[in-house]
Amino acid sequence: MTKVLVIAAHPDDEVLGCGGTIARHIKKGDEVHVVILSEGVTGRDKFRDKKKRLKEIKNLSLSAKKSHKILGTKSLKLFDLPDNRMDSVNLLDIVKIVEKEVNLIRPKIIYTHHISDLNIDHSITHQAVITACRPEPKKSVKKICCFEVPSSTEWNFSSSPKLFSPNYFVNITNDLQTKL
Repeated sequence: MTKVLVIAAHPDDEVLGCGGTIARHIKKGDEVHVVILSEGVTGRDKFRDKKKRLKEIKNLSLSAKKSHKILGTKSLKLFDLPDNRMDSVNLLDIVKIVEKEVNLIRPKIIYTHHISDLNIDHSITHQAVITACRPEPKKSVKKICCFEVPSSTEWNFSSSPKLFSPNYFVNITNDLQTKL
C-alpha cells in the first residue's frame, strides 16, 4: 500500500486533472488523500465576499465530498484560501498548510498542478508543494507528479519556457468511467 496525496487549488481540479489516476491508485489498494486549498467560488466577483457566495461555496464543498465518496479517497480536506486570489496570501502561509498536511499524511507520491498553468492559484499551489517537499532527511515524499487541468494548463503561451511537457503517463482506460 502506497500513500498518495493530491494537492489542488480548487474543488474539481483534482478530478479533472488526475481523477482516473486517483481511481487507479485506490483500485490497487493505495491510500489516497486530497487537499484542496481554495474555496473555489469568490474569484467570480470583483471583490471577495464569502457571505454573498456562502450557498455556492457550501454546494461546491458538498459536490467535492460526493465526488470523493465515488472515488473512494481516504480523506478530503477543504481549506478556505481566496479563489483566484491566492497571490494575495503570503506564499509561506500556503507552504505551511502544505507542510502540515504532508507531515501528517506522510505520502510517498504527490500529485499537483504544473507551474505553467495559466490560473494563478494553480501556479502558486505548485510552488507551495515544491517548497514544502524540498528534499530533507526523513521526508516521506519520493515522487511529485504534475497533472494537467483542461482549460488552464494548455492556455499558456507555447513560447513559455515552463511549458507543460509531460513525461509520465498513467493508463486510465479501466478507470475512466469512475473519473467521469
